[in-house]
Amino acid sequence: MNTGSMMLYAPAFERLMTGALKLPLVSLSAVLLDGRYEQDVHQHERYSHIAPNELSGGDYKPVGVTGVRVEPVSGGAAFYTDPISWGDPVDLPPARFLALVQGWPGKLRADDALFGFVDLSPVGGAVEAQRGAFSVSPATNGWFALTAPSNP
Repeated sequence: MNTGSMMLYAPAFERLMTGALKLPLVSLSAVLLDGRYEQDVHQHERYSHIAPNELSGGDYKPVGVTGVRVEPVSGGAAFYTDPISWGDPVDLPPARFLALVQGWPGKLRADDALFGFVDLSPVGGAVEAQRGAFSVSPATNGWFALTAPSNP
């Protein structure tokens, strides 16, 4: 499934803007969150803030994000990754959000920094897999783009 734009958590955005967060050098893990998660881009900054809403059961586990890259776009740059896959076939409980955490899958710690999240079902509800494929891809223009307006 293709998604809309990713929302960056405020601390990640600040680290990105100050140069403290170096893309594409950071290791990212993708986690799936249920529909009870109430996103707060200003207050959530650590994995422990989202962990209570992480999926469990079925074939679910956090997965590593590959192909992290930044590419130029008109007036700025866009952030891309390879499609993120949980496999085929898999059984996954209903998920509403995909979040990226700075850390290694299987070794995520409570204090690992959050990066961003995407609403997988913006019209409400959730998505799931029942003995089928489950993968999430960035939009063709990337997960997000940072651009500056041109000077008149």
